[in-house]
Amino acid sequence: MIAGGEFQKPLKEGADLMTGSTYKSFGGPPSRMVFTSSAELAARLDIIDFPGLTANFDLSRAAAIVIA
Repeated sequence: MIAGGEFQKPLKEGADLMTGSTYKSFGGPPSRMVFTSSAELAARLDIIDFPGLTANFDLSRAAAIVIA
């Protein structure tokens, strides 16, 4: 709904970040998505997320998500 313009745009309306699931949104392998329009917040999330919150990284899942 957001991509189609039928729903509000949270990042433009003041949200700092959005999260989502690749499993539900793209029909691909289970994973997560984090969106932000702030370069500063994105840099901070990069430091926290990998390797901190990511237990492992499977490159084959990344390829499947790109295709989905």
